[in-house]
Amino acid sequence: MCLKLSKTKWPNWLGSPLLLLGLLVTHDLGVGPLANIWFDIPFSSFIYTKATFSERIPAIFLIFLTYFTIVSGMIFSKMAWPNKSVFYEEKGNSQIYTQFQISNGWTVSVLFFWIGFIANILVIAYLLPGRSLLGIMSERAVYSDLEVLSATEFHYFRLLSVLMQIGALSMMYFSNGKSWRLKIAITGMVLFIFFQAIYGGRARVIFSVIMMVMAYHYGFKSIKFSQLIKFILLGVSFLLFISFVRFGVGSVSEGLYSLLARILMSHRLDQTALVYYYFPNFVPYTGAINILGSIIRFLPAISIPGTSNMWMAIVNTFYYGNNPFGGIGGENYATAAELYSWNGYWVVILFSFTIGVLFGIVFEWQRRNRNNWFVKLLTIYVWITLFSTESRLADSFGSIIYIFVPIALMASFVNKSKYSKLLQFWLYFEMVAILSYYSFRDTGMTFLVFNFGMLKYAIIGSLPIIYFLSLSVLINSGPLKLKSYDNKKIAEMNTL
Repeated sequence: MCLKLSKTKWPNWLGSPLLLLGLLVTHDLGVGPLANIWFDIPFSSFIYTKATFSERIPAIFLIFLTYFTIVSGMIFSKMAWPNKSVFYEEKGNSQIYTQFQISNGWTVSVLFFWIGFIANILVIAYLLPGRSLLGIMSERAVYSDLEVLSATEFHYFRLLSVLMQIGALSMMYFSNGKSWRLKIAITGMVLFIFFQAIYGGRARVIFSVIMMVMAYHYGFKSIKFSQLIKFILLGVSFLLFISFVRFGVGSVSEGLYSLLARILMSHRLDQTALVYYYFPNFVPYTGAINILGSIIRFLPAISIPGTSNMWMAIVNTFYYGNNPFGGIGGENYATAAELYSWNGYWVVILFSFTIGVLFGIVFEWQRRNRNNWFVKLLTIYVWITLFSTESRLADSFGSIIYIFVPIALMASFVNKSKYSKLLQFWLYFEMVAILSYYSFRDTGMTFLVFNFGMLKYAIIGSLPIIYFLSLSVLINSGPLKLKSYDNKKIAEMNTL
């Protein structure tokens, strides 16, 4: 299937997401169960056992059903989309950025970068007491320190830290042929990757490098092979550094091997078979309300009662509530298994088709608006999320939608429209509401006739308005493109 998809340009979406989903199917089916027949591969999986052939049949069907439904949703969104709509870009109708907009875009990108940088510094400040920077990395404290994880403000700093990456990538785009700006942007992105390395996430480092490559290639100019080698060496250097700190001098190869095993020797087929066996026979379904819960889970301390996820259900049932990985760490189950644990096949079909339609809209939107940087950046984020979340696509859906808002916020400052001020106002309102809720929710205080604890519902209720305004801002932010670089500037860029 992957080979067939690689030989066609249809549907001509950025990054060939259908090919990517074909690779993810292969990954979730995995060679781990087959390889374990001949090799003793160590897995730290929850009660890992080899499933029998008959137990794997429904698991294979479940995995194929999930990805087939996602792809069906994506194709449906392309086929059902009218040729001319508010998203459609007329040929030859592209506007050119003014010098003021280019300068404004650079300034806003720098501002976003510094907000994200300060947020990352504050995250590290929370983790530093009692440990060094290397200690944070080796312990993966950002995921395992229960005392820090219980602090709501810590999670909001983590939420803001992504602005550093958005800012650095946009600085690259708005460098406008000036080599000093491009060097600053690349340095900023390398600094962001360094923060990811401190947090101890090898996969996050890999995907941050891939995202930098994609943003450079699709948003700035095509990458030459010599430049690609530099990016690869950058990623390998960070991986070796993390492996050295986490596993020691003599065990760097062990760290790299475990990462390779995670990529190539997935045991998710057998895990899915186990989930299919245990839910709901021994472990109750966690509930279809998780569909709503996954959308707002990115907001710390604000959740819908009764929502959970499959891993916590497993921890509560088999580990008596004590997470064997500590903190918020957990096993990476297949997306199909997570969705099935919510409420069976109908949730698998409904949720998979819905996210497929939404992803298809983003990719088709970018195809029809190739010169709109903000839509392109959103598409790159969705592409990376499809791959980087691996099995946690269902549980991470809210964070995918969240990234839509800061990108639209940046666009609202660069390209003024009638929706720009409205989006900024509603985001200010949301910030004040979140701060008020966090500060006064447990005090019993009231404002007029409203209890501050009820602000949670106002915050959740305003999210659709914010998403609508974000969509409106992005629609009205393009199609736009930068002025073509002259030959001298292009030659100057190639020396980097």
